[in-house]
Amino acid sequence: MAFQRPFLIILKREEAGQPWGFRVSGGADLATPPRVDKVVDGGLAALQGMHEGDLIIQVGKHNVQDLTETRINSLLAQPAKRLEVFIVR
Repeated sequence: MAFQRPFLIILKREEAGQPWGFRVSGGADLATPPRVDKVVDGGLAALQGMHEGDLIIQVGKHNVQDLTETRINSLLAQPAKRLEVFIVR
């Protein structure tokens, strides 16, 4: 398997309720790595270069590789206006 370089994607939104524009599936409880399942066309994530299939390794300061899908999604649901996501592809 080739080395995969991590990318930092920074998402910024005007209001805390605005969607990030992507959906995650997978987690330790499902025995699958967390990955971007869906990217909304024209959404914040798409505009910053996120792709469906990207593997998520970190959300904010949290390494998500050993977290459950529910915990990962709760991190994404926090009312922050800025989100840093490290991915590999």
